[in-house]
Amino acid sequence: RQSLAAAGVFTAPLRRIMAVAERLAAGEDKARIESPGSDEYGAVAKGFNRMADRLTERQAALEHKTQDYENLLRNVYPEVIAERLRQGETAISEALQNVSIIVIAIDGLETLTEDQTQGSTLARLNEVIDALDGAALRHGVEKIKTLGETYIAACGLSVTRLDHARRALAFCAEAALVLARLSNAWRDDLAIRASVASGEVEAGLVGHYRTVYDIWGANFLIARRVVFDTLPGHVRVTQATHDLVPEVTDFQ
Repeated sequence: RQSLAAAGVFTAPLRRIMAVAERLAAGEDKARIESPGSDEYGAVAKGFNRMADRLTERQAALEHKTQDYENLLRNVYPEVIAERLRQGETAISEALQNVSIIVIAIDGLETLTEDQTQGSTLARLNEVIDALDGAALRHGVEKIKTLGETYIAACGLSVTRLDHARRALAFCAEAALVLARLSNAWRDDLAIRASVASGEVEAGLVGHYRTVYDIWGANFLIARRVVFDTLPGHVRVTQATHDLVPEVTDFQ
């Protein structure tokens, strides 16, 4: 009996350490050995707690980096594409039938860059793009990319929208308004020309070393080509887009 009692005295601290270790392994990152004491078992317990603290810190740092990575994905790619990448897909290419492609050419940016210092030019360019991004978000339009003075977007790409053509035109109208507001505030002559082409488009990830999400196909080429023949302050649409918005009667 005395031997059993002595064995219990020696093994009880070890059982406490093992119990906390099992809780830690199960995901309870706050599990620690309380009142470790000052004997040799206490030294082991204190060492265990220090190890657990380091593991918790590393796990928090890993979760922070993972969150940063996911935020970056969602900033670079549309939400649906970012989620598919997060799930492990690496080759994404698809043909989509009911999409409206929007190409906006911003007139006056060259004057903006000439008349401002480098820092203020960047600030104003960011304000222009942020304003267009905000308008796109409000109308359910996804920005694809910007190329110099050209802003390329689509509606119905990642999220199916039966009214993609109407949303595209509404986005163009608001884009013109926000650019006019900025132009008036800065006393610069900024204006937009826009084109909308509706129908089939191909989209996917392009490039192996610097992968981007891009669109291509006949409708994209048409929208990109005709925007530069459009008058400032106007939107040029394809026949397919026109047919999808019979309620709009002020076409010329």
